[in-house]
Amino acid sequence: MKKGTNFLILILLLLVSGCSKKSSPTEPVDNKIEQWREDLQFLATQMPLRHVNLFHSISEEEFQNEIQILDSKISELSNNEIILGFMKIVASISSKGRDGHTHISPFQPAINFKVFPLLSYYFKDGIYIVDSRITGNDNIGSKIIQIGNLPIDDLIEISRPYTLRITNIVLSNYFRL
Repeated sequence: MKKGTNFLILILLLLVSGCSKKSSPTEPVDNKIEQWREDLQFLATQMPLRHVNLFHSISEEEFQNEIQILDSKISELSNNEIILGFMKIVASISSKGRDGHTHISPFQPAINFKVFPLLSYYFKDGIYIVDSRITGNDNIGSKIIQIGNLPIDDLIEISRPYTLRITNIVLSNYFRL
């Protein structure tokens, strides 16, 4: 991989740490399911209308199939798992590295994924911590070997279906720990 290649490790952490199967205690389950289905149908109808060439890397049939697969599972998934499903569908548009503008950023306030206060960067010889929001953090410059029990290369492979790819490059702000 080229110097400067970055990956979406946050999503990996969510996958590795597991997602709760429970809905919000203040939100009825049926209401949550219907809201997610409405959002999914909005995505399915609006992306082809708003994207200049949505089906350059994925066929319309493949796109609709991904929509149907997620729709059929919504009632069984947690909110985080549903968001990952949306991210996977949208990332499939750039699956061959030809679309650097179509993605769902996991760092939007509405998504509210948790992140570690570290920024990492993929150099030719590995992934390193390059910045921290913690004053006096002595981990800056450290190479990341694994997260939890998973080697970093395995985590990168797990993240591929959810990440924006631009000829093998994922934007640097996507690889936040």
